[in-house]
Amino acid sequence: MQEQKKIKVGVIGTGGISSAHLANVARITGLELVGVCDIAPGKAEAVAKQRGGRPYTNFVEMLDKEKPEMVLLLTPQAVRYDPIKACAERAIPMFIEKPPAKNMEEARRTAAVIRQYNLLHSIGFVLRYKAVVTRARELLKGRRVHLSRSRYYAPMILQYEKFPPFYFVNEISGGVLVDQALHPIDLARFIVGSEIEEVYGIGSNLFRPKSEKITTAENLALNLRFANGTIGSHTHTWAYESWMCELEFVSPNARLLVDVFGGKLTGTIEGMSIEYNNNDDGYLAEMEVLADAIRTGDRSKILSTYDDAVKTLGVCVAGNRSIDNRTIEKVELA
Repeated sequence: MQEQKKIKVGVIGTGGISSAHLANVARITGLELVGVCDIAPGKAEAVAKQRGGRPYTNFVEMLDKEKPEMVLLLTPQAVRYDPIKACAERAIPMFIEKPPAKNMEEARRTAAVIRQYNLLHSIGFVLRYKAVVTRARELLKGRRVHLSRSRYYAPMILQYEKFPPFYFVNEISGGVLVDQALHPIDLARFIVGSEIEEVYGIGSNLFRPKSEKITTAENLALNLRFANGTIGSHTHTWAYESWMCELEFVSPNARLLVDVFGGKLTGTIEGMSIEYNNNDDGYLAEMEVLADAIRTGDRSKILSTYDDAVKTLGVCVAGNRSIDNRTIEKVELA
């Protein structure tokens, strides 16, 4: 049997999230790392030495010299449009980490480029690929969700010094909502099957007061109104010592609780007890799906496209406006 040709992979950005993705590039049969790019030369060289490939500080140079057949864009959200445009012009399929852009204006510009070139791509909404999420969608299929509730707890403000400073500056990262809460909010959209039209949020800073270095809320609550009538809420704190992400969905004769990080699904459907456990690796799954799409041309298993991801971004941007202005805000969907 003829050996399958390997897909050449280039990486742009070597920050914290890159370790998980690079590990999966090594794990997946048929992927070969050929180039690593970071604006900090030492970082690119260190990753290339550990993982393979050649180091670069200029992504255009990497694209033209290595000619990768798949690019992972793992930079902070301020770096999206230029590398995406460069890959689109060269017809290089991409994995793009979330969030899709730093603001809605840039998201619209980037979406237009992706559509213009029909770029094969996947956005890093990793939780969509978790088995418990798939099972929850199956169980709720055909049911109208009346109530959606999510919560996300993390120790980021408690361990402030351990994280890159940009996370805590709304003007750069989008703060709690755009950088992190967009994961459970995206799952709410994905499972409810309807767009979020209006939001109202409140926030607080109790552990560390706001300053030039901290402009995001460290705690927040966001009320959501879906187009189909579903009512939702999301609560979030960076002042809890452990990591937790849970969602609850309620409809007549049905209630499901999804512990995303724990890989557990519990609840009842028509009086029948539901218990499902599968803490699989969503990072691995999303990368395998994209690699398969590149080989076959079949995009149907990709669960998050740029156009769809921008809708989640719009909810989070509106949430930040609501917290700042203390008003109900309409969501920009595109």
